[in-house]
Amino acid sequence: MSPRGLRLTLICIKASMGSRFRKFPQARESAISEQAMSAEKVRAMLTENLERVRKASDDYFQMLEKGLSSSQLPIAAHAKQFTDLMQRNVAATFDLCDKLIQAKDPQDAMRIQSEFFQAQIRAVTDRARSMGESAMKAMTGTLAPKR
Repeated sequence: MSPRGLRLTLICIKASMGSRFRKFPQARESAISEQAMSAEKVRAMLTENLERVRKASDDYFQMLEKGLSSSQLPIAAHAKQFTDLMQRNVAATFDLCDKLIQAKDPQDAMRIQSEFFQAQIRAVTDRARSMGESAMKAMTGTLAPKR
């Protein structure tokens, strides 16, 4: 079939679909309600799966904390701080997923993602500032003259 013939076929199909919805408004309402019901089913499935992943993540972090608390390694305290940071990041990501699942339209989803990104940048900035202050304290303690 030529491109022109294909184009005409698509136009005819499109026109016939539109006329069906004009002739039978209940068909249009039915299609819209099926899409809405379908969206709710998808949301429910996503929410259920997100809860499963959240529980698995919680179990993993509990196991990791038990291992770190019983560890005799000198880096266990630093690993605990890193684990806490990871837990906060994972929790923030799960919160983002919860909000995205409930987004009403693409603009709402973009707003949610933008807010998440800004919050993450603030958190990274605060963490970098905290690490810089800790490094400065350690350096001034090391470089201070001994009496």
